[in-house]
Amino acid sequence: MARRSNKSPIKFAFIVFIGLMIFCIIQMTWWIVFHIGEVKEKAELEKQIAMLQSDDGSLPIEKAEEINRRQDRMIFMLVSESSFFVLIILIGAFQIYRTLKQSEELKRRQLNFIHAVTHEFRTPITSLRLYLETLESAKLDEKKKAELYPKMIDDANRLEHLVDNVLQAGLFDQDGYHLNLTESEISRDIEEYLKSHKPYLDRHGVNIETDISQNILVKTDHKSLERVLDSLIDNAIKYSPNEKNISVRLHEDNQSAVLIIADLGVGISQSEQKKIFERFYRVGDENTRTVNGTGLGLYLAKEIIEAHGGSITVHSDGINKGTAFEIRLPRINHG
Repeated sequence: MARRSNKSPIKFAFIVFIGLMIFCIIQMTWWIVFHIGEVKEKAELEKQIAMLQSDDGSLPIEKAEEINRRQDRMIFMLVSESSFFVLIILIGAFQIYRTLKQSEELKRRQLNFIHAVTHEFRTPITSLRLYLETLESAKLDEKKKAELYPKMIDDANRLEHLVDNVLQAGLFDQDGYHLNLTESEISRDIEEYLKSHKPYLDRHGVNIETDISQNILVKTDHKSLERVLDSLIDNAIKYSPNEKNISVRLHEDNQSAVLIIADLGVGISQSEQKKIFERFYRVGDENTRTVNGTGLGLYLAKEIIEAHGGSITVHSDGINKGTAFEIRLPRINHG
């Protein structure tokens, strides 16, 4: 059986294109030099003819200046036109290079995503199997069972969250995601969310500090907003390896409801803050990364918030200086 080549077709196509581009530039340069030489020869021939036609065999100054001006115009035209074509070729090459580079980067992220999803599925499934085998084989008292059930629920929720994220990402790609917007008091929604998730947060040693202004009305899709909160809170927990202190603040600003979720974790470098909302993007390298995740959570958060007509931004002063996500949603003002 023939061995399959590991060489990327995209890279091969780009190498071929670069080769053709270099050939075209060389041909263009040769064409310019050749025609400039012809122009100069023609100008010199005109000068000799003019000298033969003159009475004293000399070249009149006016005629020489006219020939030189015509020669300079022709050379300028050749150089400017050929430079324009070379510039077009270089711009096209840059665009193709950038497109191919983005394609290669997306391919790498997709491969990392497959590896990450495999790990994300395997970890809770293995954990659930271990808990079930323990419940089945060991004689546990009610206290021990009570300790295992919440952990099993967390693993089941983790699996459900992962499946939902993958499905929702597919819907956004196909432009099939539709929001069911209803008027809601977002301050109450956030408080209810934090209250319902308190057992989970307590199990992970998370301390939530809140500063929530009341009676702020927005139009939201309740389930989608919960998915955003899940992603941001989960992100804050994962990237706060030591003290898991998370602040949740909500206030009004002009015509917007502003929600800020901040942590004191590992932070994000300036160079990566522009990339974290891209699909499949994860900070660091998959081989050295220890934090679990698929690279879909923040991507979906951005898509959902923008589908609400809002915006989401990230701020971090750098590594080990914490991270803050700011969400702005259009506020309803009945006044």
